[in-house]
Amino acid sequence: MPLFSKNRILSTFCIALSLAVTMCAAPVFGQGGGKTPTGIQKEEKREPLEFTFPTPDGTQVKAAELRGKVTVLFFTAKGMPLLRESVRQLRGVAERNPRINVLLVMTNSQRAKDQSYLSDAELKEWRDTQSLPIPVVRDPNGDILFRRLGMTVLPSAVVLTKDGKLAAAREGIDPNVKLADQLRPEIEKADPDR
Repeated sequence: MPLFSKNRILSTFCIALSLAVTMCAAPVFGQGGGKTPTGIQKEEKREPLEFTFPTPDGTQVKAAELRGKVTVLFFTAKGMPLLRESVRQLRGVAERNPRINVLLVMTNSQRAKDQSYLSDAELKEWRDTQSLPIPVVRDPNGDILFRRLGMTVLPSAVVLTKDGKLAAAREGIDPNVKLADQLRPEIEKADPDR
């Protein structure tokens, strides 16, 4: 007598096929307008982000000072291959969106022996040569906010709503698309009344 009969093999095959079809037809998590196989995906309650960025001038920029406007935080560091182009394009974001806050956030090392080290004097000198219309602040080693948000790629951008809540985080940028165009959907989402 065979170990598996034709009926048992056929029955097992039909069950496996039925499961495969069911899995393929089920919505993929994160798609389908927030619906998941277990119901409606609820948006988690977000609290306003709290942070205090030091500036190379010895002052500070606090999260509370930025509230009331959508804010774009652009994270980068000394020595990044796209730094010059990113700064040029970030200027374009500020010019196209005069009603929002745009900050350039440097995440450089605080240890002088590190390759990405940038002293306050060096950062001020660099900032002044760029004629930036936006504030330059520090997130030393990414410890104030960048890492807290679980981000790992530079350059990256974060968009905050008017009340300081995280609207979007974009890790990396596409060098073939204008930064203003890349951030437009996130900015519009953060401030639909613009």
